[in-house]
Formats: sequence, C-alpha cells, structure tokens
Amino acid sequence: MISVLGIDVWTVIFTRQEAWEPMAAVGYSLWATFAVLSIIGLIHPVKMLPIILLNITYKIIWLSIVAYPLWSLNQLGGSEAEGLVRSNFIGFIIDLAVIPWIYVFKNYILIDWVNLRKQ
Repeated sequence: MISVLGIDVWTVIFTRQEAWEPMAAVGYSLWATFAVLSIIGLIHPVKMLPIILLNITYKIIWLSIVAYPLWSLNQLGGSEAEGLVRSNFIGFIIDLAVIPWIYVFKNYILIDWVNLRKQ
C-alpha cells in the first residue's frame, strides 16, 4: 500500500491544478491517510490493527457495491472501475493474509463479548 497507493495518490494531490470535487477529495484524502498510516503500521503493526480493519472493511463494501454488480452484469471489463477492482481485490487478499485474526478475535471481539455478559 505504501509504495503503490502512496506514490499514486500523493502525486495526484500535489500535482492537481483544478479544484477538487468534494467526494473525489474525500477518497484521495482517505487513501493518502492510509498510505501515511501504513508507514506507522510497519513500526507498530498491532497498534495499527484498527486502521487495517477499517481498510479491509471499506474494500469489502466497495467491492460489494461497485465490483460485484458490474461483474454480475458482465460489465466490469473495460469499465472505469476495472483497475480499482483489481487493486482493491489484491489489497483485500493482502490484508486478509496479514491480519492476525486470532489476536483480533481475542482482543476485539471476545473481550467485548465477555464484558457485555458481565454487565
């Protein structure tokens, strides 16, 4: 994420000449933030897990509401979304592989469930 997304996004941010459309600016701002936080994640990976979980969640939602409908209608190939689908899917697979799921379950899900039952 740092090298590919970071270079592409920050290049667009620093070289853009025209005014930003608000929603496009939100997307680029979010991606730029992920790129910066990925650097911190290399130093403190467990502390950055909530950000990685946010990252994988937004990819799942985006793939579900953009990629899947296009794919199911056989309109994905050649669409504007095709490149983003590829990069989001690859990022999703990488996130899926690097997230310590047992740690996430024990420290984010199980602890909350146990605390809830105690109340």
